[in-house]
Amino acid sequence: MSQVQTYLPNAKALALLAELREPLVVYRLATQIGGLSMVALGALGIPSIGLRVLDRSIAPKFEIFELLIEPWIAPGKFQLTEMARIRGWDEIKCLFRFEWLRPAMPGEVPPHCEKVVGDRGPRKMIPSTGTHLAVSMVGIVFSCTNDRSSFAAILNSDDDPATLRLLDRAADAQQATLDCEMVDLNDVEQWIAKLEEQYL
Repeated sequence: MSQVQTYLPNAKALALLAELREPLVVYRLATQIGGLSMVALGALGIPSIGLRVLDRSIAPKFEIFELLIEPWIAPGKFQLTEMARIRGWDEIKCLFRFEWLRPAMPGEVPPHCEKVVGDRGPRKMIPSTGTHLAVSMVGIVFSCTNDRSSFAAILNSDDDPATLRLLDRAADAQQATLDCEMVDLNDVEQWIAKLEEQYL
């Protein structure tokens, strides 16, 4: 079994998430144009944590994107503006995505290109031919134990993985998380420990 490069939240980051309460306010920089390079989360008028994406180079022309969770520190003179409120949730789940390189299938890449492609998904999808395996945290889900229609997610954008997107329609959020492993916040440390036993 090949080793895996891990880009996962530490205990401090998990503790920050555990302090969030409902209703949760999502903020963005007021002057920001285009994709969300960062968002802040917290109570009304009191952001407490910041989320941003950091790219990690795994191999030539192959990188993954890690969601960083940090105490909120206002970046200079920039002002925040409220972009959403997430209500009706009582649990937080973390999204983890495995990514790897694999040999290309016949006709999958142009003849002049290297015969290798990047792929991603939950652990069970990793092929035996996969190389340069890596896993990172890519998002957070806010859901309700007793209401499957209450489901919102903040995660890396598919179109621009260096930016974040907020999905507050349950169907959209659930669809976007299909290629991830979703782990209850209270179980993340145990999940990481088992992952390390398997791969490291």
